[in-house]
Amino acid sequence: MCDASIAKDELCYTDSSSLEYIDTYALIDWSGDGIFSYSFPIENWAFEKTYNMLASWRTTFPEAGVVKDFVAYTISQAYSCFVTSTIPTDIGAPLEFAGKKVFNRSLSQGEYINHLEWRPNPKNESINKYNIYLVEGAYKYLLAQVASGSFEYMHRNVDKDAKYLYAIFPVTDEGREGNPVTTTIQ
Repeated sequence: MCDASIAKDELCYTDSSSLEYIDTYALIDWSGDGIFSYSFPIENWAFEKTYNMLASWRTTFPEAGVVKDFVAYTISQAYSCFVTSTIPTDIGAPLEFAGKKVFNRSLSQGEYINHLEWRPNPKNESINKYNIYLVEGAYKYLLAQVASGSFEYMHRNVDKDAKYLYAIFPVTDEGREGNPVTTTIQ
């Protein structure tokens, strides 16, 4: 995987004489807009992570679990950034973001709630809050801003049979959003 990523990067993005060369400036419509304005930075982020890991692995052979974890993390992070149209940052995504649909009943009423939970990323410092978005197609809608000491959110009055895609971003004291992580609830 790592060597294939390096070969793709060299052929597609740096060698303009290659038949596989991709003119990234043309693909982002000469204006910086559109899907390629964030998909290329996501690929560049993955290439950079791959270069760094491969350099250390060439001197110290890694255990299989280390490689598996690296690949899983890189794929998960790239997917989350892609579906939320986000360029990766150095602020780590929250961990173990998951949810479940529950039915909340009172004496005379009932409602479905999507209950979301996560753990803070211990590598992050100065996280002020978490932004939770509902992702629908190419759009994301801010549902809530949750204080940094809370690690759950309840999206109330959801459709019993609908599928929901959520993204959560850590937000620094300076208001900068970090990397997202996503989860789906059916």
